[in-house]
Amino acid sequence: MAGGYHVPRQERGAILPDWAEATNAAQRAWEAVKSDASAPGRDDARAAIDSLRSSPPDYREARENLAAATTKTDADYQAEMTVLRERHGVVTAFAAR
Repeated sequence: MAGGYHVPRQERGAILPDWAEATNAAQRAWEAVKSDASAPGRDDARAAIDSLRSSPPDYREARENLAAATTKTDADYQAEMTVLRERHGVVTAFAAR
């Protein structure tokens, strides 16, 4: 079975580092102005950090990739098991779904 459950790290981890980088940048911007209520951009910096903290990254694409890889791996496994059962004359009490 080639591939297995492996989803390349580049695909799997592309979303989280971008979100973390944006959150860190927003945190640095907020830290720079939070102690001065009259600092220019203070309200925007606060809104940015609050927004990023309240909305975690969207893992939808990563989940879809994992689901596709799992489905393919399962199909490959079932196909290989069918070949092996036929080759060795194994009869099962249930049919594969």
